[in-house]
Amino acid sequence: SKATVSVLNCRLTARAMATIEGLQAENAALKDANAKLERTIMMLRFASNKPDLESAYTRRKALGEEASPCLGTRVKVVHPGCKYAPKDFASMFEDTKMEYTDRVEEGRMGFVVAKAPHFKKTTQDVFLIKFDNNKGAVFSRKGIEPIFYEGAYVTVANTGCKYLGQDFSAQFPEYTLIDNVRQDDRGVIVKIDQHYKNSAVKVYLVALNTQLECVVMNGKGLVLRDVPGLAAYTAKKAKDEAEAKAKDEAEAKAKDEAEAKAKDEAEAK
Repeated sequence: SKATVSVLNCRLTARAMATIEGLQAENAALKDANAKLERTIMMLRFASNKPDLESAYTRRKALGEEASPCLGTRVKVVHPGCKYAPKDFASMFEDTKMEYTDRVEEGRMGFVVAKAPHFKKTTQDVFLIKFDNNKGAVFSRKGIEPIFYEGAYVTVANTGCKYLGQDFSAQFPEYTLIDNVRQDDRGVIVKIDQHYKNSAVKVYLVALNTQLECVVMNGKGLVLRDVPGLAAYTAKKAKDEAEAKAKDEAEAKAKDEAEAKAKDEAEAK
């Protein structure tokens, strides 16, 4: 009967949904386990001074190509001329009480504390940056560059920017968190996460030593340093990509010329 068919369909649908949900949960668990494994490998490579250059290159490149850095992102000014006049964006950021600065030098560090679509170019965001002196400025994406990524090598510049390890034991249960950190200690960022009390603030889990002990830091307390060998690797990548592009363009040009020649010959007959 129709009633029986309807009941069977409902049961089959429920089973299918349960199967899909189970597979989705399994997939999420596998992704989480894979991410944890990658972080462990990252820490071991740092401890043995054998960085994964391809991974570091890919992560840094992706960071630079990020169209709209999220709130809390640590950035530096790369083009001071890309700063906007604060009065033009006063209505957008009126909820953020901040003293604006008129002059910003290249290399100045700060955090993205707010962002909004440009009032003339709604497909582009503008960013309110709070600098370390607590003054702010509004920038286009072109004017700022995100600094930190998972796998980045860093130096502890300010121990006062360390968070208490026990406060993050629930957030990072699989890591050994310590509080004994000194200025100029070196480490690798193994995880970037939101602060458990404020989602607009990022915290950085930094592995410091061969025992894989970690410290939780605010971005203001860290300074980016070069991953050994990454500069040369990046230069080679750029050269290889330029050569590959030139080869593809030459082959495409030759193909077009051959097709045009063949066409002319066919028309001449």
